[in-house]
Amino acid sequence: GGRWSLHDLDSRNGSFLDGLEVTSTGASNGTVVRVGDSLLLLSEDVSALQGGGVELDDGVVLGPRLRTLLGEVADAARSGRILHITGETGTGKELVARAFHRHGGGPFVAVNCAGVPAALAERLLFGARKGAYSGADADSEGFLQQAHGGTLFLDELAELSLEVQAKLLRVLETREVLALAAARAVTVDVRVCSATHGDLQARVAEGKFRQDLYFRLGVPRVALPALGERLEEVPWLVAHTLSALRPGLAAHVSLVEAALLRPWPGNLRELVVEVREAARRAGAQATRVEGQHLDAPASLRRQPASPEE
Repeated sequence: GGRWSLHDLDSRNGSFLDGLEVTSTGASNGTVVRVGDSLLLLSEDVSALQGGGVELDDGVVLGPRLRTLLGEVADAARSGRILHITGETGTGKELVARAFHRHGGGPFVAVNCAGVPAALAERLLFGARKGAYSGADADSEGFLQQAHGGTLFLDELAELSLEVQAKLLRVLETREVLALAAARAVTVDVRVCSATHGDLQARVAEGKFRQDLYFRLGVPRVALPALGERLEEVPWLVAHTLSALRPGLAAHVSLVEAALLRPWPGNLRELVVEVREAARRAGAQATRVEGQHLDAPASLRRQPASPEE
């Protein structure tokens, strides 16, 4: 019936289902089972793992889903100069952008469009000449000129104003940048990688994003899965975060179990911050960090399974 059946045969350490001790119960796919020091993540389909498990590559935890996505990114980089990334906050969009950049070389310039004040966006992106505004006592390059020969990563692209979007579109079409107060445009050779956490097409429908710019930057695109869709990476992420803090610092099975049960709305970014904080609570002399050191979650990824005795 699409369910698992778990029976504890009077084990010494007990069996746990989503953190709750059980003796006999049914379980569904995605359930976390703890047996002694072993954790099992129940899944009806392990085909994604058959081509290779989880690995640590140059400090980056790569599970099968992320590895497949990076293959798509490599194909996009070899065949074109544009890539759009969608995904929730904290899923690793800059990591994907840097993977795109590695196939082209040159400088990598990352811009958080949401953090650029609207009044300064045009100057910061396109540059300005001396005297263009009060206090401009020298020429200044914009992000586009700084990325010449490399990649410009525009995170939270949808936050740019319509006026700046129009000028950015012209740069993409002409490959020329006209700085503020400049008499002549300069040629730029730039690959553009952009990212949003929302639906860019929906912003177009709302009139908040130019359709013609969407056609230039919205395709090809890749969708970065949330951490909840990459749970097989969690034990490696926890272990790598702790070892980076202090060699020899390890995770107790209870910490990994708790991490698997958390919702992590902030995805990888939130997990790393909370695991570091858990290590601080464990103390400077601790050799392992336990689940009790993790801050109490606001909610679980799912409610603990009810035993079916």
